[in-house]
Amino acid sequence: MTHKNLALLAALAATLLCAEALGQDTEWGWKLRLRPRAETFSNQHFEASPDNLNYPRPDNLDLITQQSRLTLTARRGDLSALLQLQHVAAWGTTGGDALTDPPLNVHQAHLAWDITPALNLKAGRQELSFGKERVLGAVGWSQVGRAWDGLRLTLTPTGSPVTLDLFGAQYAEGAVDLPPTYSGDLFDEDALLTGAYAAFKGLLSPIFDTTELHLIDDLRIESPAPDGDRLQARRHLVNVGARLDGRWGDFDGDIEGALQVGGACVPDAEGACTADRRRVRAFFFDYELGYKPRPWIRPFLGASMASGDDPDTPDLEAYDHLYPTAHAFLGLMDLIGARTNIADMRVGVWLKVDRLRVTLTGHSFLRLQPSTEYVGVEIDATTWITLDEGLELVLGHSTFAPADGITVDAAEPLGNAQWFVAQLQLSL
Repeated sequence: MTHKNLALLAALAATLLCAEALGQDTEWGWKLRLRPRAETFSNQHFEASPDNLNYPRPDNLDLITQQSRLTLTARRGDLSALLQLQHVAAWGTTGGDALTDPPLNVHQAHLAWDITPALNLKAGRQELSFGKERVLGAVGWSQVGRAWDGLRLTLTPTGSPVTLDLFGAQYAEGAVDLPPTYSGDLFDEDALLTGAYAAFKGLLSPIFDTTELHLIDDLRIESPAPDGDRLQARRHLVNVGARLDGRWGDFDGDIEGALQVGGACVPDAEGACTADRRRVRAFFFDYELGYKPRPWIRPFLGASMASGDDPDTPDLEAYDHLYPTAHAFLGLMDLIGARTNIADMRVGVWLKVDRLRVTLTGHSFLRLQPSTEYVGVEIDATTWITLDEGLELVLGHSTFAPADGITVDAAEPLGNAQWFVAQLQLSL
């Protein structure tokens, strides 16, 4: 484990020992999750050169991965603690002939203090997940997932329809990675996220049930440029956005969007920042509308768009999707990846019968810049089967039929990409 992980564990232990000295009873809890997954990918290069793809991915890949998570919780009075140990590896990459130990890490480790019944402070490594995770998400599908090191203050006034979260977190530490441009100065090559997320119930009733607003500041600090004498921002982005959702009889839906402003440096040939900078002016929106006439069926349709960079303007218009769970919106194959320079139309249906749940979704993708091009169609089919209490089997298949927008030049992509997945999850 790293020194940072050991420090988190020490803080947890010290807090619980202090509470023990106060003579308070401790409530303990635990959860265990085991999740092996087999995946196979084929023809994701569409018989083209990887360098000639707008969305390059490894081709013809077969792998079995494993996630194991043990979560321990403790509460003593107004103090609580959570420790989540995680082991993630591809089968056959640890132990065996190499005689290596499997990797073990701390996915979450935080302390929480109920300052008042309406005010909670959480400190340490934690997941940040808000709304539908279009902007900030924990990426639950990933075997590794996403967590942050920082502080989170949550205000939930009793009887009030408002919840407010304030957070500040670090997601990169330059002194650990030691990039070539690292100068040794405080905050050099660090990356920091701060923001506020507010949710209101009934603010726009009866049209919308929930209104969510966010203000996020994302700062990546770089070493001085060759002709500079102080640290500068590789990028400094500010997101201002909102999400609305509601239910109208058998219909339900939500719409979310954000404006993004700030600045980014112009890198040199080696990737280091120069003194030149570009203004950022970007946006995205996403909506989904569903119809649920019966408890077991819900057809839906949706659309999204994220701006791309117009090469004929001095500003940088490409939307940076920040830290979402993009897997849930832009196709399960993750061929498109980041929500930028793309428009998507999707339609699908959700079915649930007894212990069986099925989702079928079709996506149609357009690439927006430097000129509008059709990228292709992806069809995702996923089945969840509850085998027993806490035991679930997931089976899925996706296919991607490409168009000319998948390649950089006029080379015609050939064949469809395929993805098959089988996953077993045991939760205790």
